[in-house]
Amino acid sequence: MPKKSFILPLVAMLSLAGCGLAAPLSGAAEGRAVAKAEQPLDPRFFARREVMALRPEAFALMPASFPALQAMKGESEPKRQALVRAVRSDAALHQGVQAFDRLSWEQQLPLLRRFFELECKVLGIVPPELRIATDVVKGPAFFDFDPEKPGSGRVILNPEAIAKEPNKYTALLLLAHETRHSAQFQLAFDPARAAEPLPRAYQAAFRAQKQLGDKLNFCDFCTLHNEFEAFQFGNYVVGALTDWRVDTGDMGTLASQYDAHGHLKLDLLALERQVGRDGLLDAFNAREKVQYQDLYDKR
Repeated sequence: MPKKSFILPLVAMLSLAGCGLAAPLSGAAEGRAVAKAEQPLDPRFFARREVMALRPEAFALMPASFPALQAMKGESEPKRQALVRAVRSDAALHQGVQAFDRLSWEQQLPLLRRFFELECKVLGIVPPELRIATDVVKGPAFFDFDPEKPGSGRVILNPEAIAKEPNKYTALLLLAHETRHSAQFQLAFDPARAAEPLPRAYQAAFRAQKQLGDKLNFCDFCTLHNEFEAFQFGNYVVGALTDWRVDTGDMGTLASQYDAHGHLKLDLLALERQVGRDGLLDAFNAREKVQYQDLYDKR
């Protein structure tokens, strides 16, 4: 992957978090140092209707899957709030989370394991395998899953790659994110809930992630239902536990990020009420120009 890029922080984070974006975005990542005013918008950053139309039920921006987006709010919010309460009730863990960016890896590791156990308990899931090793994936983190063999999957953290990340909360953000994927995956293939909009959307998203990986732009990928919600989940939990001081600008799109007051930077449900379902994708792309420019400025 080219080292100079307006999207490099996000591409690096996502490709290393099991997002599979390094290859499809490698061409888009070749932006060079040109005058800011002359820098054209690279369309490969933004969401594309023609790609999402291949699996419309998998993407949060598509009209066909809007019922799942609505259901997601009611399913996700109580669980992430419950996890925040659970961490706060564990004084040692809460203090460790608040000081996480000042701790060594050896000090972070037991906190990560305790956080993982607590997240699995709060979410009520079969714990996935947690593998912390340097020889499984090249990037910081990955959720390993197979839609043809449903189960709990594997959550993988690579401490060597994590150590290279500038955001000192990377390990915790990605652990919360990848563990949340296991909960989504288990819900997606729960036969008792197979007819519900949200499990169906999650299953479609996991399948689309496997099938369309080389076709997805950054915003395509980040608005897959499973990625959109997992970024929102991890960003909210870590943000709430640290008084919203952690920078999550490289964790998903604006629709999965929170401001310093704990409010979504871009609320898709509120935006849909303004522009309608058919106008949601274009309105989202228009607002994503802010994030695009922020990333270009940080290149």
